[in-house]
Amino acid sequence: MTERNDFIEELDKKIQEITETSSIEEAEEGNRSSALFTTTQEGGGISLFETAFFDLWDDYPLLEILVTPQFEVKEEAIPEIEKLATNLNFTIPIGHLGVQHEAKRMYYRYMFTPDMEKSAEELAEQTVEIYKRMAMIFGSIVDICERLASGESTFEEEEAKNENLKQ
Repeated sequence: MTERNDFIEELDKKIQEITETSSIEEAEEGNRSSALFTTTQEGGGISLFETAFFDLWDDYPLLEILVTPQFEVKEEAIPEIEKLATNLNFTIPIGHLGVQHEAKRMYYRYMFTPDMEKSAEELAEQTVEIYKRMAMIFGSIVDICERLASGESTFEEEEAKNENLKQ
């Protein structure tokens, strides 16, 4: 059985190979997560990738990967991002999109239960593969997201230009 700290160390090494920066932060007291990684996507810091362990139940860890783009969503653009999220959540293969209203940020989130019976290296490789898939998926829509978030366009305008958004 893999120890959480061994997995965290292995994941940090692998993340450093594919990102510009990576850091491990210990969770604050009272926080349900036991470790947090913050990484910046290669190629200009488009998004933060955060990974956190949640200890909700004994022997049943949850691992969350949260992608947060570095642009703010204007208040009046939140409904447009919500339309996009509702549309794409039916088609993206992993995770889901949403909006943090208070922070005016959109997010792309995926949670899973890692198989702690695997080796630390296997778990880290699996997690990095998920990172890569999420980066590819989010990278394919980030321009649309940014136009909607800035108020530059509406969901309907983007849908008219992009066949992939039509259901």
